[in-house]
Amino acid sequence: MKKLYFLVIFCLVAHYIDGQQKEYKFINFSSKNGLTSNSINAIIKDKNGFMWFGTEDGLNRFDGQNFVAYHHKDNDSTSIGRGSVTAMTQDKLGNIWLATNFTLSAYNLNLDSFINYDFTKFGWIISLCADHSGKIWVGTYSGLFVFDPLTQKVKDFKANSTPKSRLNSNTVLSIFEDSRNNIWVGTDNGLHLYNHQNGQFIRFGKDPNRPDTIPNNQINTIAEDKKGKLWIGTNKGGLYVMDVTKASFINYKSDINNTNALSHNHIYKIVFDKAGQLWVGSEGSLDIFNPQTGKSTKVKASLLEQNGFVPSTSGRSVRDIYIDDAGIYWFAVHQGGVNKYDTNLTFFNHKKYNFYDPNGLTGSSVMAFAENPSGDVFIGTEGTGLNLFNRKTGQIKPYRLKEQRANVSSVISLESSNGTLWLGTYQAGLYSINMTTGASKYFYIPKSKTDVADCPVNCFKTGADGKIWMGTNGNGVHRYDPVSNTIESGEKIFPMIAGQKFPLNGFITSLEQDKAGNFWIASNGTGIAVYYPAKKRFQVFNHANSGLPIDKIHSIFCDHAGRIWIGSSGGGLCLYKTSTNSFERFDENYSLSNNVIYKILEDENGKIWISTNKGISSFDPLKKVFRNFTYYNGVQQSTFNVGSGLRTTDGTLFFGGLDGFNFFKAANIFQKKNVPPLVITSLKINNKQVNAAENAEISEHISIAKEMVLSYKQNFSLDFMALNYTVPHENRYSYKLEGFDKEWNHAGTANTAVYTNLDPGEYTFRLKAYSEDGSWQTPEKVITIIVKPPFWRTYYAYFCYFLMIILAIWAIRRSSIQKLKHEFTRSQERLEMKHLIEKERHDAEQKTELEKVKVKFLTNLSHELKTPLTLVLNPIENLMFQENSSEKLEMLNLISRNAKRLLNLVNQLLDFRRIEANELTLHKTEGDLVTFAQEIVDSFKYIAVRKNINLHFVCAYSNYLTTFDKDKLERILINLLSNAIKFTNDGGNVSFQIASDGETGVRLILRDTGIGLPSDMTDKIFERFFQVNNNADILNQGSGIGLSIAQEFVKLHGGTIKVESEEGVGSAFIISLPLLPTTFQQATAQIATQQESDPIENFAKNEPPKMEMPVVLIVDDDDDLRAYLVESLKTKYKIIEASDGRQGWQKALANHPQVIISDVNMPGVDGIEMVRKIKNDNRTKHIPVIMLTVLSEETDQLKGLESGASDYLTKPFSFHLLSIKIENLLSLNSLLKNTYTKHIQVETPETEVVSEDEKFLLKFSRYVEEHIENPNLSIEELSKAMFVSRGTLYVKVLSFTGETPVEYVRSLKLKKALSLLQKNDMKISQIAYSVGFSNPNYFARAFKAKYNVSPSEYVTLNKNAVG
Repeated sequence: MKKLYFLVIFCLVAHYIDGQQKEYKFINFSSKNGLTSNSINAIIKDKNGFMWFGTEDGLNRFDGQNFVAYHHKDNDSTSIGRGSVTAMTQDKLGNIWLATNFTLSAYNLNLDSFINYDFTKFGWIISLCADHSGKIWVGTYSGLFVFDPLTQKVKDFKANSTPKSRLNSNTVLSIFEDSRNNIWVGTDNGLHLYNHQNGQFIRFGKDPNRPDTIPNNQINTIAEDKKGKLWIGTNKGGLYVMDVTKASFINYKSDINNTNALSHNHIYKIVFDKAGQLWVGSEGSLDIFNPQTGKSTKVKASLLEQNGFVPSTSGRSVRDIYIDDAGIYWFAVHQGGVNKYDTNLTFFNHKKYNFYDPNGLTGSSVMAFAENPSGDVFIGTEGTGLNLFNRKTGQIKPYRLKEQRANVSSVISLESSNGTLWLGTYQAGLYSINMTTGASKYFYIPKSKTDVADCPVNCFKTGADGKIWMGTNGNGVHRYDPVSNTIESGEKIFPMIAGQKFPLNGFITSLEQDKAGNFWIASNGTGIAVYYPAKKRFQVFNHANSGLPIDKIHSIFCDHAGRIWIGSSGGGLCLYKTSTNSFERFDENYSLSNNVIYKILEDENGKIWISTNKGISSFDPLKKVFRNFTYYNGVQQSTFNVGSGLRTTDGTLFFGGLDGFNFFKAANIFQKKNVPPLVITSLKINNKQVNAAENAEISEHISIAKEMVLSYKQNFSLDFMALNYTVPHENRYSYKLEGFDKEWNHAGTANTAVYTNLDPGEYTFRLKAYSEDGSWQTPEKVITIIVKPPFWRTYYAYFCYFLMIILAIWAIRRSSIQKLKHEFTRSQERLEMKHLIEKERHDAEQKTELEKVKVKFLTNLSHELKTPLTLVLNPIENLMFQENSSEKLEMLNLISRNAKRLLNLVNQLLDFRRIEANELTLHKTEGDLVTFAQEIVDSFKYIAVRKNINLHFVCAYSNYLTTFDKDKLERILINLLSNAIKFTNDGGNVSFQIASDGETGVRLILRDTGIGLPSDMTDKIFERFFQVNNNADILNQGSGIGLSIAQEFVKLHGGTIKVESEEGVGSAFIISLPLLPTTFQQATAQIATQQESDPIENFAKNEPPKMEMPVVLIVDDDDDLRAYLVESLKTKYKIIEASDGRQGWQKALANHPQVIISDVNMPGVDGIEMVRKIKNDNRTKHIPVIMLTVLSEETDQLKGLESGASDYLTKPFSFHLLSIKIENLLSLNSLLKNTYTKHIQVETPETEVVSEDEKFLLKFSRYVEEHIENPNLSIEELSKAMFVSRGTLYVKVLSFTGETPVEYVRSLKLKKALSLLQKNDMKISQIAYSVGFSNPNYFARAFKAKYNVSPSEYVTLNKNAVG
C-alpha cells in the first residue's frame, strides 16, 4: 500500500509539473520601433555583432537600440536591388550576401554600400547559401546557380526529370551545407545532394519498396544536429530526420490528439539551439522539438512590445529563426515584426487587469497586499474591493465581505496578524476578517472630532506585543488592543507631558518597529517621528535637522540587521546613521533609476528592493550598487502605488501599481553577463561622414580600423555602440585620447566622442563600455590617430629652415664683410647724394619761386593794366554820351572797342591763371539770353564791315529768360566771334544761331566760311597754347588760350562744345548748354493813387528839406583815378580825398561822409582793413562803403563784403553804374533813417527775450518809461537802477543802440512825444513836460533835429493827412 501511495503522489506531482509549462517572454520589435516593414523574410547576425533583417521594404540593421534602413535608390548604383529582401547568407569572410528579387548584393563594409550583380537573366532569387570555399549558391524559380565572387562567373544547374543525376525541379526553395561540406538542395519536388567530384546530384524521393524514404515534397528548410543527422522541414509533410549513412528518413507530423506532436505540418524554418533542442517555426505556431524523445512542446508566449502594447499572436506564422551565440533567439513573425527571446534576461511576473478575464484582477490599480496562512495573497484594489490570488493556480477571485460598501471601496492597506486580516479602506471604514471563517467586523475611526466620516487607514504594523498599529489619513496614529478588543486613539497611545502635542501632521504614510522596540512613524509633509515607549518621548527627523532630503515620506523599513531605510517622494533611498542622527542618501547619482520611492522590501540575501516611477530596483548595501529593472524585464510601465508591497513567507516579493502587480523571487532574478561587442560605428570629420577609401583618413571601415590619419586642424567625432541586445539601456561608456586627455571621460549613455584643434602628433584613442551596475566591462577598443603636421611643421620644412638659417648666417657674414669693404664708398656716395639732393631742392625752390613770381607778375600786370583801362574807357564813355558828330563818334567807338579788346586780353590772362589754380566758379544771374547774345554779336559788326564779312544773327526765340554767368558766357562768345572774323577772308560769311536743344536746353552755333582746319587738328584745337600755323597771311593769330578758356567756361555751365571743320571750307562751333527757361514776374513799380493812412509814412515819402550836398570820401592811391572821380562827382557831392587807408579812416572820423568810395589794394592800410575799422566804430559804422578793385574773383568780393562793404565794383567800371550805386545808397540810408525814426513804438514790446543783452535793454527802456516825466532823470540814477557802474552803462547802451545813454534816453522821450502828438489834443508844452523836458523850446529844437520837422509842423501835417 505504501508503494501504491507514493506512486500516486509521484504521478500527481508529475502531472502538476507538466501543467506548469514554462512561459517564454518575448520582446517585439515592429515598425513602431523603426523597422521599415513588419513582414520579415530573413534574419542574420554579422561578424561585428549587428543584426540584419530582410523585410518586404528593404534591409534593416539593428544595434540593440536603433534601426538603420537601406532602400533601393534609382539614381544610386550602390544601393540594394529593387524589391523585398528574400534571403540572406554570410560567407567565410563574414561578408553579408542578400537577394532582392533579380539582384544579388554583397554588403561593402568600408563604404557602407552594396555591390550588386544582376540576376535578371537567371531568375527570381528565393534562397542563398555560402559554401566553405566562399562561393555563393543561388536558388531561383529558374534553377540553381553557383556564383564565384572572385571571377564573377555563374555556373548553372538546370532541372531535368529524366536523368537522376540532375535536379528534378528548377524551383530551389532551400540550400544547406553540412559539417562535411556537402551541399543539400531542397526543391519543390524533393531533396538533392550535390556531388563535388562529378558535379551531379543524388535524388532522395519516395520509394514504394522502402517505408523509410522521403516523399517528393516541398523542402523549405534544412538543418543538421550534433550527430550529423539531417533534419528537413517540408511544406505539408511535417518534419523529417535523415540518417545520412543509411539514407533513411523518419517522419514527425502534427496530431490534434497528441499534445506532444508538432503543431503544424507546414514548416518554414528549423534551427538547433546549444542544448540540442530543435526550434520549429511553422504556420501559426512555434514548437520546441526534443530529438531524443521525439516530443514537441508548443511555446507558450507572453509578448512584450517596446511600447507596452501586446498584440495577438494566434495564427501568426514564424518565417525565420536565428539563434546567436549569446543565447538570444530571434523570430521573424509574418506581419508581426521580430520577436526576441533572451535567455540572459530575467522577466518579472506581471498580473494585470483584463476586463474579459474572469480569473483576473477586478481592478487595474493594486493598493495593498497581505498573505493568508495557506500562502495565497490578498490584494487590495482601488475602487473594486478585495481580491484573493491563488498562487498555485494563478487565478484571482474577488473576496467579498458581508459589509457591501467594503466590496466597492478602495482597499488602501492590509495586514495579516494571528489569523486575522485587517483591511483599511478609503472612507468606508476599518475591518477585521477571520481568515478561517471569513467573518468580518467593522470598526469606526472618526476622521476628526468634528468630522464623523470614516477616516482612511493608510498603513498597518503589528507590534512585537501583538497590538495592531494603524496610520490614518488625517487623524494620526491609532492602535488595536486584542485583549480589550478596542481601538485606542493617539492620546492614549502616547501619554504626553502637559502642553505637548503629537509632533506630526496626522497624515501617516508608513509605520515600522525597529529592533529596540521603537516605533518609526512617517508622515506626508512633516518628516519622521520616532516614539520611544520606554522614555515616552518623540524624536523628530526632518529636512531641517537631519539632512532628510524631503519631508514627504512614503515608506520606512527595518532590515534584518536593524538598519532603518527611508523611501521618500523625490529624495531617493536613505539610510539612518545612528552615530550622527542623520541620513545617508542613495539617489540617481548612484545610478538609481528614479528618486521617487513607493515601497521598500528586503530579500532573503539581505538586498533591498524598491519600487519607483521607473520600475523596480535592487540595492546591495555592501557594494552600495543599484540594479534597475524596467519593462525590458517585464516590469509594468505604470507608476507603482505608495506602500503597495509584500514579502511572503517563501521569499516572494510583490509590488503593486496602477497596472496590476509584479511578483518574483529574488533568487530567480538572474542575468547572464554576456559582454557585448564594442563597435565604433561611424567617423565624422568636420561634420561629414567619412568612409574608407584608398586616400581617405581610414583605409578600412572604422569598426575594424586600427589607424586613422588626419590633416592638421581637422575636427572629428567618433560614434560608438556596445551591441547589447539584452539590456541596451544599461550601457555606459568611457573614453580617453592619450596625448590629449589626462583622465578618462565618463560619458554615461552618450555614445559620441568629439575632438577639435589637435596639435600634430600621434594619439591613441581608448574606448570601453561597461554595465550600469559594473557587472561587465568590454575590452578596450584602441585606435591610433595620427594628426599630420602642416607643411611648415614637417621634417622637410625643418630641413628648409635649417638651410635658410645657414644661408642667413652666411649672408649676414658676407654682408658684414661687404659692408666693411664699401663703407668708405657709401660714405662718399652719401655725401655726393646729399649734394645732389640739396641742389635739386634748391632748384625746385627756385623753380617754385619763379612760378610764384610769374604768377604774381601776371596778376600785378593785369591789375596795373586794368586801372589805366578804367581811365581810358570811362572818359571815352563820357565823350560818347556828349558827342553828336557821327565821324567823331565812330572814332570814339573804335577807341572803345580796342580798349575793350585789350581788357578782354587782360581778362583772358587772369582767367588762365584762375584755371591753373582751379579757382573758377559760376555766378549765375537771370537774364534774356537772346538780347545778351544780340548785343555781343552787334559789337563785332564794325569789324565785320571793315573786313567785308557778312555777319548774321539767327534766333529761334523772341526772348529766352534763363540763368547764366554773363561774364563767362560773354568771354565764350567774344573768343569764338573774334576767331571766326579773324580767320574768315574778305567776302566771307559768319553766322551766329540760337536754336533749341530739346528738353535739355539751348544750342549756340557759330559758323564761318574761313580757312577751316585739317581733320587731324580738330581734336587739339581746345588744347592750351595750340595754334594752327597754316596761313601766313593772317597776322596776330593769338596766344592759343582763348578756345581753351572758352571750353572751360562751357564745362562750368555743364555744357559741351565741339567743332566741325573742313580745310578751305570753314568751321562750325556747336555749344550745347543746359539752360532751361525760367518764369518770373517783372516787378513793376506801383504808383499810389492816394497817400497812405499813416501820416508818418507819408511824411517820410515827402521830399526832404533842402540840405547841403552829401559828403563823399574817395580813397585811392592812384592820383589820376582819384582826380577823375573828383571831377566827375563834384557837381552832385562834396568830395573829400584820401590817398591811402590810414588817411581815409582819419577823414571818415573827422568829416562823417554819407558815402565812402575806396580802392582795395593800397599801400599801408588797405581798403579791407580800413572798412573793418569803420564798421567796428560806433561813430562811423552806419556809413556805406563802395569797394573799387581789379580783383574780380568771388572770394575777393566775399572778403570785401564780409568786412562790411555795402557794394563792390571791379575795374574797369562804368562811371554811370558807380553814380547810380552812390545815389541808391544815399536814398536807402535816408529811407531807413526816416522809417526807423517815425515808426518806433514806445510801448514795450511783449516779445520773448532770448538773451541777457536784450533783457538788459528792455529793463533799461521800462525804467525810463516809468520815470519819463522826471526832468531830473540822471545817468547816476539809471546806473543804480541797472546795478552797474556809469562806465559799464555807457559801454552797454552805446554797443546795443549806437547812442550814448543820454542820447538814447532823449530818443525814448521824443518817441513818446511823437506818439502823444498823433493821438492827443494836448498842447505842445504839455507834451514837453509830460515826457520830461523842462523847457518847451529845447523840446522843439530836439524834436526838429530828430525828425527834420518842428512839433507844430508835424501836428499840421498829421491833421491834413487825416482829413
